[in-house]
Formats: sequence, C-alpha cells, structure tokens
Amino acid sequence: MPFKKIANIVFNSLAIISALFTIFGLSIFQLDESKAWVIFTLIILLLVYVFYQTYRVARKIIGERYPNGVLPIASFARYSTSDGKQIRYELFRHIQIKRPFMNSFTHNFVWTGSKLPEISSELQSVGKVKDNELKDGEMGKQVSLGFKETLLYNSCEIIHLLMDIDDSDEKSSPHLAFDVKEPIRSIHFRVELLHAKHDYHEKAKLTCQNLDKLKGPIESESVLEFDSVSKCFSYLEKNPKVGYRYMLKWVRPN
Repeated sequence: MPFKKIANIVFNSLAIISALFTIFGLSIFQLDESKAWVIFTLIILLLVYVFYQTYRVARKIIGERYPNGVLPIASFARYSTSDGKQIRYELFRHIQIKRPFMNSFTHNFVWTGSKLPEISSELQSVGKVKDNELKDGEMGKQVSLGFKETLLYNSCEIIHLLMDIDDSDEKSSPHLAFDVKEPIRSIHFRVELLHAKHDYHEKAKLTCQNLDKLKGPIESESVLEFDSVSKCFSYLEKNPKVGYRYMLKWVRPN
C-alpha cells in the first residue's frame, strides 16, 4: 500500500531517535555545554530529515495519483452565440486540491479559430496565454488562473473561465470536447444556437474515443436532438470513463 512507505519512514526514524535518547538521555546533562549542543543539533537535524522524507514520499504518491495536482469533481461548459459570429464560451470546474498547497490552476485548451479568444474570469486572475504541445503532437494553448489566496491540500475551489470569441470568419470547428484523465462525477455540455431558425432540425453527435487512440476509430457515438424551444443542445454524462475524450459536434445554422 502507498502509505505503508510513509509509515515505514516514520517508524524507522523514530526508532533511531529513541535509540539516541537511550544512549544520551542519562548522560547528556553531564556533558559540557558544547557537546550537549552538538547532540541536540544532531537530533534536530534527524527530525528535519524525517519530515523531509515523509513530505517527499507523500508528494510522490499524490503526484502519481493526481498528476495535475487536483481531483476533478464536476465540469460544465456553455457555448452561446446569438448570430454565429460572436461566441461566449463559459467553463465552470469544481475541483479539490491534491497538493500540499496551490496558488493557481492551469487550463489547457485547443482553439481552432483564426482569432485568439479574450479570456477573463469572475473568480480567478488570468495570466498570459501560452503555447502548449499536447501528447498526440497537436498544438494547443494554456492559461494560468491564479487563486485569490493560497489553497491547501483537500481544499475545494470553483474554477471559472470566460472566453469572448470573434469567429466572424467561421474558421472554428463547431464542437466542444473534454478529456477525462481522472475520475470525475459529471461533465455537462450546453450549446446555445440562439440564431437558429425554426427550420433548423440538425442533430448533434456525441463521440467517445480512447485518448491513446485518437487517430483510430471512434468507439461509441450517439445522437442528440436540438431543442427548438431553448434553441440548444444539452448533454450530461455521469461518471464518464477515465482515459476517454468526449466530444459534442453540431452543424452550423445557416
């Protein structure tokens, strides 16, 4: 078991400390001041070493289980446009911190349009957008979202991201995607095509594909009906499969 390593480090170190106290405990007060300080310093250094080793092993275990430093709980993505040209993309992510402390969250994304979105947040401070090479060789983007205060291990936080997008040349691909790399309770897509006319009856497709086989065949595909009243596609996936990409694709209204 992972935490057995931590227990062994603590147990072995405490055994050494106990042995030192046994050896020096009765005679330490009989030593002169300089020798007593040497022994005291050695014991303090040993305690520091114990805490350091415990921290190092714990961080390694947590890092292997949560490579991004967080446990995702739920995500909601909303894509909304009233004319097909100007788009608002809003993302909410409920996460739990899985590092000793964390000051910011890095959001990775792929944008297929010709103009970079304007990014803001109601809850975090937004850093500069940087290039990011993805695992499959595709070039993406990433942006850092700074917390208002340092969050400690097991703290929960709501991540908020808002993108104002100029897609007047309609170069972007009409889809939303979410990569499930750790267990998560739910992901929710909502696509609002407010400019769609009454004769728009196109269906959207939801695909599920293994992240290690993105260039291979699609494993599963389902069809979503367009809600002509709310003028949107909406899809909620509970407990999605880890290691898969969920993608919602639709047809642009004329």
